[in-house]
Amino acid sequence: MQRGGRRRWGRLLTIAVALTVTGLMIVIVGGCGNGDTEDVATTATAASSESSGGSGNTSEAAGKAMAERIFATYDEMNAKVVELANQKLEPAVLKPQLTELYDSYMPKMEALKAEYLALEQSDKFAFQRCNGQITDGRGQRITDMENAMLDAIKYYNFELGDQEIVDLLTKKHVELLRVATNNY
Repeated sequence: MQRGGRRRWGRLLTIAVALTVTGLMIVIVGGCGNGDTEDVATTATAASSESSGGSGNTSEAAGKAMAERIFATYDEMNAKVVELANQKLEPAVLKPQLTELYDSYMPKMEALKAEYLALEQSDKFAFQRCNGQITDGRGQRITDMENAMLDAIKYYNFELGDQEIVDLLTKKHVELLRVATNNY
């Protein structure tokens, strides 16, 4: 009796597998209509010519160059902030200097933001490359900047307890980078 039961379950399993395969084939074939095939072929051709052609390379270079300009301005500002912070000036002396420095870089970051947004409108591929470069480099740059003035942050935070200066040192530079990249 077990032999007959095994055969029956074996046949049922075979039928279930056959129905599943047939259903999958119908879904696959049904999803490939003539109109969609032409659109997919056109999109694939356009994408491959963009990535392998000269325009893809110039777009990639333009995107990287934009990201480098943003980071160069950010790094320039940060070098000045680190220099001021590591002098461990009195908060009353440091705060106006930091505020003036950040205020002087705001127009530069706004100008970079305008270029960044114009790139998005003019060349999507270049914008994507720029955005990728910024995403990849942002965290490390912020970490490097804060590590460079870690002693100053500890001094103003733990020894003087001046949270306003600590916020200027740890948050304001990130805000300015967000301004340049329109990332709020």
